[in-house]
Amino acid sequence: MNIEKASNIIKDDTQKISDRMRALFYLRNEETDTSSLFIEQAFDSTSVLLKHEAAYVLGQMRREVSIPKLIDVLLNKNEDEIVRHEAGEALGNYNTRNDIVNALEIGTKDGSIPVRETCFLALKNLNSNYVSPYGSRDPAKSRNFSFEEACFVFLNSNDLYERYQAMFFLRNLNNDEAVKILGQGFKDTSSLFKHEISFVFGQMKNIKSVPFLIEMMEKENEHGMVRHECAEALGIIGTKECLCELIKYKNSECDILRESVEVAMDLHGYINSKESEYCVV
Repeated sequence: MNIEKASNIIKDDTQKISDRMRALFYLRNEETDTSSLFIEQAFDSTSVLLKHEAAYVLGQMRREVSIPKLIDVLLNKNEDEIVRHEAGEALGNYNTRNDIVNALEIGTKDGSIPVRETCFLALKNLNSNYVSPYGSRDPAKSRNFSFEEACFVFLNSNDLYERYQAMFFLRNLNNDEAVKILGQGFKDTSSLFKHEISFVFGQMKNIKSVPFLIEMMEKENEHGMVRHECAEALGIIGTKECLCELIKYKNSECDILRESVEVAMDLHGYINSKESEYCVV
């Protein structure tokens, strides 16, 4: 793989989504302005999943050159709310700038609930500069709780940012009790909150989370942002049970779930293979 090849794969809608995802993370690992600009080509794609992942990756990279595009995506009401939400979350990883703050404040009044909630979190997360033990820049920084306090805040607080802080505290514990409490969060009404739990389960790779993830992925009335994140988490956990469940949805009528299953099955294959590098096509 090289930058030119990765760029060509990303902008070609005829390529497999699993290959495009590998190319995306190759460019992410390059960590340059040039690779960031190539990643921005993904926003011309028809794939909501690819555009969503591109926004996520740009937020992890935090290159100044990407800020105008992320603002444009966030404020584009013709774009899918899953992509717009991820652009808002990405902007929350930066340090304070007037253009970022203005865009996020507009987002807090948006008609999309996931976009509104994301922008609320992102405004609170500016200037965090925090990198988690999992290597990710999170939409909220974990803070010190007792286990009991974290459980109460996660399940009961009216402050979404506090609930996210408790979520990441529980993630960092990564024990069976933490998984059990996180799984209870799937009863929440917020699709954004539930999608983040799914992402966290993928980071934890704790097999105790598998039943929770399968149950949520199966719910046809659940938001695609939740079901897709469950699928990818199952691919990362990588057990035979996970693969069997993913196969059931490889022809799903839900586009983002179907594509996520393809990516998840590719991840499952990578994790259970002797491949030394994911970012190879």
